[in-house]
Amino acid sequence: MTRLTSIVTKSVVALLLLLLGVSSFSAQDSASVRFVHVIPDAVPIDVYVNGTLTARNIAYSEATTYISVPAGDHVVTATAAGLQTALWEQAISVSGGSATTFIASNPASPQFDAFIDNVTTSNFGVARLAIVHAIAGGPDVGVALAEPIDLFGATQEEGTPLAPEISYGVKFGEFDVPSQNYVVDVAAVASGDVILDDVSLALTSNTSYMAVVYGTASNPRALLLSAATAPAEDTGFVRFVHGIVGGPAVDVIINDTLIIPAFTPETPTEHIALPEGEHEVVFVDAESGDELGDIEIEVEAGAAQTIAAYLEDGDIEINDFEDDITDVDETTAVATVLNTIDGATVTVESADGTTFADEIEVGDASDATANDPIVSELSFTLELGDDEATLNAGNTVFYGGTYYNIIVLDGSSFGAPSLFVIPTALARTLESAPGAGDVTLATTTTTDTSETTDTGDTSPEEETVAEEATAAPTQPVALPPPTEAPPEVITGEVALDPSANLNLRQFPSSDALVLAQAPSGASLIINGREGIPVALVEGQDPPPEAEDFVDPVTLLEDENADLDPSETWVNVTYNTPDGGSVIAWTLSQFLIITDDEGFVRLRDLETVAGNIPGETLNTDVTPPSEQEDLVTATVININSDANLNVRRNPDAASEVLAQLPLGTRVELLGLLPVESVLADADWAFISYAPDSGGVITGWVSTGFINYQLNGENESLEDLILLNLIEESTEDAIGQVTAGAAPVTVATPDPQVDAYVAEVILDADANLNLRRTPNVDSEVIVQIPSGTFLIVEARTADAEWLQVTFEGEVGWISSQFVSVTFNGAFIEDITEIPVDETIGN
Repeated sequence: MTRLTSIVTKSVVALLLLLLGVSSFSAQDSASVRFVHVIPDAVPIDVYVNGTLTARNIAYSEATTYISVPAGDHVVTATAAGLQTALWEQAISVSGGSATTFIASNPASPQFDAFIDNVTTSNFGVARLAIVHAIAGGPDVGVALAEPIDLFGATQEEGTPLAPEISYGVKFGEFDVPSQNYVVDVAAVASGDVILDDVSLALTSNTSYMAVVYGTASNPRALLLSAATAPAEDTGFVRFVHGIVGGPAVDVIINDTLIIPAFTPETPTEHIALPEGEHEVVFVDAESGDELGDIEIEVEAGAAQTIAAYLEDGDIEINDFEDDITDVDETTAVATVLNTIDGATVTVESADGTTFADEIEVGDASDATANDPIVSELSFTLELGDDEATLNAGNTVFYGGTYYNIIVLDGSSFGAPSLFVIPTALARTLESAPGAGDVTLATTTTTDTSETTDTGDTSPEEETVAEEATAAPTQPVALPPPTEAPPEVITGEVALDPSANLNLRQFPSSDALVLAQAPSGASLIINGREGIPVALVEGQDPPPEAEDFVDPVTLLEDENADLDPSETWVNVTYNTPDGGSVIAWTLSQFLIITDDEGFVRLRDLETVAGNIPGETLNTDVTPPSEQEDLVTATVININSDANLNVRRNPDAASEVLAQLPLGTRVELLGLLPVESVLADADWAFISYAPDSGGVITGWVSTGFINYQLNGENESLEDLILLNLIEESTEDAIGQVTAGAAPVTVATPDPQVDAYVAEVILDADANLNLRRTPNVDSEVIVQIPSGTFLIVEARTADAEWLQVTFEGEVGWISSQFVSVTFNGAFIEDITEIPVDETIGN
């Protein structure tokens, strides 16, 4: 491993205090600040310091890294991300050599509140913890151990208080504790009610933590901020990465001392300071205590490296990788990519054409790539044998003065492979943000901008003022959406993965046009749930479907039961960041619906006529465009408790990317022909946009879909004659974009362990589905030749089979079908169970 230098002077070590994101306490002319956005229901924000764009697109529950600023007074302005209208403006003051966290948490009076951080040098095996109460309007809270733990040689029992009582806007601590996992409860002091339980605080050695309790009284959350403590002389800097997705949580022990507890792929460490020299690093299963692997590392003063655990050929490997920080300066970002996906070759590129990694194998890291500060969409391509897939990792902001470890993590049954971008602020300043020199704001707050000279002879009184001073805000501008809903307003918080968006549709249907998308964490006003259709023009009669409408609440037998959120559409208002609004429909399963008193049942919502269309008002959201001919497919012929598998390849053994319930409509991209005959295709390549956001493409069996043209049922033959069906090839590989919900529940494949009947008739003939097993019975619907049907039962004489087609249950004659079970032809259909309720 190449090192920066073999001899590091004291001046270089002092510089590295800033390089690793903390203040150099010998450099009294500068300070370190970071900004945290935890204002409930507020849009992502940009932060300007003295009119210079400093931090971009800080979403709810996100924080910046430390930013170096001159000591003294500054004007801070917050705007909605991408806009330049001030949400609020305030003056701040920071003293030389200090580190300060500025937290915005109060929707009624938005401003950043200052909390001084202690990032002075800590001992090996020791972490530092402070706790901040940031729930505006919330009760005083106490924090206590939820599980016993050993602390300084004595057992601390469950219930032992860490912070007996904290009021809003107050920081409790800091205190130095052994680096281990502390599981805590947060409770309201007055009532004793636990508002957050079993919060895991996994504290790593040589790291300063600030645990922020934030959100609302009805929906509290916890955020654990971390920063490496200032290094001592003769130290190097090491980051640890757990790259085994689905593997156990890991404890990392260095020289027989627990350094990193309960380590997971989601919790990479900071670049922490370790003494120079050789160290024995052991990875241990945090639950069982079994040793998983070890490595001997050499730490050189001033050098940086990453230690990563990953799988290669199914075995655990632990290796070290150089982090070359030599090219980092305040206007240059540097990134390297580490591949931890077993058997895969990875390429990582950005939309602006930058290649961060080119076909690197598992356990390899790319060379460092230096870039100007940019905002760019990242994508990564995986090659697994003969398969190749490209996934979108979304927009990433690259700041100057920052070193980025980009970790390629494998997928799991709960999600697709992903990129984990981990920043280390080295020399980030006010000039380091993308566009910092292009966008400036005029400020109205007056501060003393005269040059500050630190004589090193500050009086005690002056020090106290500097440590305790908080910023005085100017009159704030109201945040969009409204910062405080009146008591009667019911709101729904979008509860998706941070990278996902919620589709807001024109009508309460998954087939309806998408008017806009609301980001995860956004607050929507709930207007009501879907109700009976009404006449849209005064004097006209209600539409015919109003006669058949049944309020689902009337079907609930238990008065304490609630409606199924996966089937209940709600009408919402989304106040957009540009000051407009969107009134639309969305499924309630993706919302946390509350009022001032807590959670609200769906059955208790007012109703809104289901035929009232959504609309966009005074916003730049692009309105729905006229749709060209669109060929879609709808899932049919499966039971209501089964799902149709969407597979990565046209193969029944291929990976399942999604599962589609009965009635789901998808876009038809093409068919895989059999001997170049599209009408005989066994597989269809489709695109599916779930309401939770994202897009999934993949292959489905044609036996379980029918076809539509612009929403109306159409035969496959006619679509082929109209040249509206494309021919797909086996080279088309299904993909899951970032933000699409993964397969989370294993549900039955309709063709596995089921009797499947294929209708065998002339190409233009149809088979009658009858209400009862009798040739004189009512014909419910006609089933085209070639259709596959799941057989539920038969009559005792085996003349009739019970099936479901397009949601209708009925009977078909057994003489016109071929029956298989798990792909094998069934000669004797008396194997099928008899419906004993039917006579012959």
